Amino acid sequence: MHRVYLKISSYINKIAINLNLPFLNAVIFFLNLKKLNINYKKNCKKTIIILYRHDGVSDIKEAYKNNKESSIKFLIFPRLLLKDIFNYFLKGLVNDYYYVDIKDKEINKKKQEYFDYLKKILVILNKFTKFHAILSFNVFYYAERELQRVSKNLNIKFLVLLKEGISTNQVKKQLFWQLKNTADKFFGDKIATYNIFRKNMLIEANTVKKKDIQAIGIPRYDKIFKYSKNIKNRNSVVYFSLRKEAGFFNSGKDIPNNKYKSLGKKIPKTNLISEKKLQNILKKNEKKMISILLNLARKNPNIDVIVKYKTGEGNYFINVDKKPSNMYFITEGSGYKLLENCKVAIGFNTSALYEAIIASCKVLVVSFDIDKKKYKDSLLNYFGMAEHVFDKSKMTEKLNYYVNNHKLKKVKINNKLKLLVGKLDGSAQKKLRQFLNKSLN
Repeated sequence: MHRVYLKISSYINKIAINLNLPFLNAVIFFLNLKKLNINYKKNCKKTIIILYRHDGVSDIKEAYKNNKESSIKFLIFPRLLLKDIFNYFLKGLVNDYYYVDIKDKEINKKKQEYFDYLKKILVILNKFTKFHAILSFNVFYYAERELQRVSKNLNIKFLVLLKEGISTNQVKKQLFWQLKNTADKFFGDKIATYNIFRKNMLIEANTVKKKDIQAIGIPRYDKIFKYSKNIKNRNSVVYFSLRKEAGFFNSGKDIPNNKYKSLGKKIPKTNLISEKKLQNILKKNEKKMISILLNLARKNPNIDVIVKYKTGEGNYFINVDKKPSNMYFITEGSGYKLLENCKVAIGFNTSALYEAIIASCKVLVVSFDIDKKKYKDSLLNYFGMAEHVFDKSKMTEKLNYYVNNHKLKKVKINNKLKLLVGKLDGSAQKKLRQFLNKSLN
């Protein structure tokens, strides 16, 4: 029902833009605001609009669990409606990491038009429902860059809990170069990051001033770590489906138009493998894994075999005939919730495997035809807490063993992993609450 409502809202939203009716856009925005279901104090004096993302909202919910009543009212807003308006003004002209001013008259004119139109909407929306801040989970999402400026202009705080914080060494090099040269700075107020590495990168790249950013940890990881209290009788295998590019290449290759082409050529690139060759390897590996998991499900009807796709584009979808009743393909929602009952987690170059490690799952990395030494800088480091498997027969053998004979042990988080994921002692939840309250004062 919600999907249908959002589609209808988006359709009307687009008509309103074409007819230059910001009042109607504001009405659509207002009708799509949904109160976040957490514990609130009786009189909430401040309101924050959350630009919805699964995991980000999960972090907010975790921060206010265990009878922690919020003095801030949270309203969830679907980002699709904002994207509709961006597309009308700026589609094909800029993107996340190509936003810096290149003195192009067309782009700057369209940015100003988008800014002016958003400002009209927010002024009207604030009359319908008073709000004091907007919370995003991405510093650089293209549809929100002018929203950052508009918020600042209207004395509405623009805050970011930066969801991304884990990258390969190769992507770090690319990302840092883009932050310094093509992405432009943060136009909002305050940023909270998951770890100190991403905080330092943003400061060193002059994206944000040191006084406006802090590292707080990952609130939902505190919950995931609690899954380790129950490691007996787990009966599921979770496979985090392979993604196109798989962290070897970042969005720097997606240049919005030829006007940014000269900048795009300067990004540090990996020459160890071509994108085409990598895609061929990953697609073959995905087919092999689905075949392995089908056989596993058929031979072990008492075990749930789950294939989790990431929300959005970039997935390989393999057709499956005669799917066993104990095999599930999931395309929506947060993957970490599947780990509570997970005995074995499988994936490749994904941060989801850090979550699986924290949850005390046995973790296997799909490394068929991947030279671990050669591609070291393009692979995530799991600090010896995940097992790389280099061919199909070995994966079949290991899965059969770990599913039927292996007893899980509670994970011991080493110091290197703690730097990435936090202390896992509940302090991230407290720090997030403090970050939000302090930012509003």
